[in-house]
Amino acid sequence: MVGKDGDKCIAPFVHIGYGKAGSTSVQSVFGNPASGFACGKEVYFRTPNQVTNASITKYLVRTHDFEFDPVHLRTIALEELGWARQAGKVPLISAERLAGHWASGGYDSRCIADRIKAVWPEARILIIFREQKSMLSSIYRQYVKKGGGRTFKQMLDPEGSGHGRGPGFSLRHIKYDQLVQHYQKLFGADKVLALPLELLRDNSGVFFEKIFNISGAKPDRGFEVSKPHMKIGIDAYKAGYKRLVNPILSKDYVNGYSVWCTPYTQVIARAFLKAVRMLATERRRSSASMKLENEIAGAVAGYYGSSNCNLENLIGMKLDKYGYDLQKS
Repeated sequence: MVGKDGDKCIAPFVHIGYGKAGSTSVQSVFGNPASGFACGKEVYFRTPNQVTNASITKYLVRTHDFEFDPVHLRTIALEELGWARQAGKVPLISAERLAGHWASGGYDSRCIADRIKAVWPEARILIIFREQKSMLSSIYRQYVKKGGGRTFKQMLDPEGSGHGRGPGFSLRHIKYDQLVQHYQKLFGADKVLALPLELLRDNSGVFFEKIFNISGAKPDRGFEVSKPHMKIGIDAYKAGYKRLVNPILSKDYVNGYSVWCTPYTQVIARAFLKAVRMLATERRRSSASMKLENEIAGAVAGYYGSSNCNLENLIGMKLDKYGYDLQKS
């Protein structure tokens, strides 16, 4: 295959995310040598002798607009993509960051899509999404796990000096129809597969059959997809207490790399969380989970209905049985 500028171009199958939508489970299948894919979960391209060439995610995501060079990226990736094709495998790029990141509201998701198109115009795309209330619950608990100190309501609408100077969390990030529609316009609807995570949960065989069909991957004879193991983050009960001590427990982007965190304060914070775990009961866990679910339901009531209706039309799949809001506003 030849690109517009005359250079050789081998198109990969690109799984862009979303984050918190089963990426680890899907990548565990991709990484199986019998799956028909090459590169698997690893987002670094490697030659057969395991020499690292380049981090594709870093180049696609972190390169400044004025320095991004699609021809250069296509060139440095060519050896690994070519090797995969010669081995009878489908070259794969799988990195959930490519759909944007929840912490920054997916501000660069369209830019990344345009970059992928510029590098590999014939690529095929996989997008996995998740019912929004479930997604927001997972996002908030991940936010706290990484060091965030705000309540769910405060995470949705942060206040304070400097707010607006940089990208932050946004509910718009998980209006999935917008990103799906953009990829379909770029690559063509027949080259973009968008699937709900709930299909993977309920019928992993059908889920991966759709992936194999669009990607062209040919699994080895007898290859079977085992029931996926879904990662479970911290529960709402622990999150409710952990956020209180996060400023002295961890340094992360989501808490501004807290200056209050030291080796000494971490000891205190861990002792506090250990006591919290010891006091946990099923009733307290259930109450905390229900409280968070109610907050989320109230915050997004009617917000995603029209978007999800459009998403159904774009992907040709009914979503009501998976609990998606389909009430047009």
